[in-house]
Amino acid sequence: MDPDLQGKVVFVTGAARGMGRTYVEGFLEDGCKIVASDVSWAPTGRSHDGAVEFRQQLDDNPNALALDLDITDDAQLVEARERTVEAFGTVHVLVNNGAKRMNTILPSGRIDVLDMDMSDFERMMDINVNGVVKTIRVLAPLMIAQGFGSIVNISGGNGGTGGDGPYGASKAGIINLTLTLASELRKHNIAVNAIHPAQPRSHGYEEQVAARAAEGVTVMPPVRIEAHLPPVRLLAKQDAVGGLTGQILDVRQWNMQHGLGGFAE
Repeated sequence: MDPDLQGKVVFVTGAARGMGRTYVEGFLEDGCKIVASDVSWAPTGRSHDGAVEFRQQLDDNPNALALDLDITDDAQLVEARERTVEAFGTVHVLVNNGAKRMNTILPSGRIDVLDMDMSDFERMMDINVNGVVKTIRVLAPLMIAQGFGSIVNISGGNGGTGGDGPYGASKAGIINLTLTLASELRKHNIAVNAIHPAQPRSHGYEEQVAARAAEGVTVMPPVRIEAHLPPVRLLAKQDAVGGLTGQILDVRQWNMQHGLGGFAE
């Protein structure tokens, strides 16, 4: 249990599986109260998915509130805020993990911009950028009212490699958004930071690797999902007056620099 996090209310989007589930489980271990939201808790049939059982565990935990939430829907966001305030009073930490990934379009997660359906491009940008902005706009006023808070965004992308078009573009937008909001929210003592997940072994990873191998594409060694929790925990404890803000932490590098394992670990 982390005394700096104990009792804090943490709101996590994209919480049903993968990295989001890891954050929820980790913050519960730290003694936090958790709002775990996702657009769907139904089984996907893909690797690293046990959302239905996880939802039941959360429903049975008095320190957790599991919600169905489409972060692009304004009315659902307002309802989520109201239910959060009713259950726990406020939000101290927001982890913007919810996103649409490339492997929801094709198993390999790779398609050229000129070849893809424009509706897929637009939907990904709507979820990955607009959804994050909408979530922040709805929940940040709770932090402003209490005089402090921490927003942790999940960036990503592979630096412009072919086939990653809308996802990479959306996550580059998250980096810029993080820096902009860090400047704008500093006066309210709200820290805004991000992590770069660096190829996580997340939900659907095994199927994506197999599909890419069939196309002759070499995949970068993945980062274990558990390795994403330490830097997110660190950022969750920040405020803008005496802490970090406007920082983008690379998960792989951060863990190595802080003695939590070399490249293989």
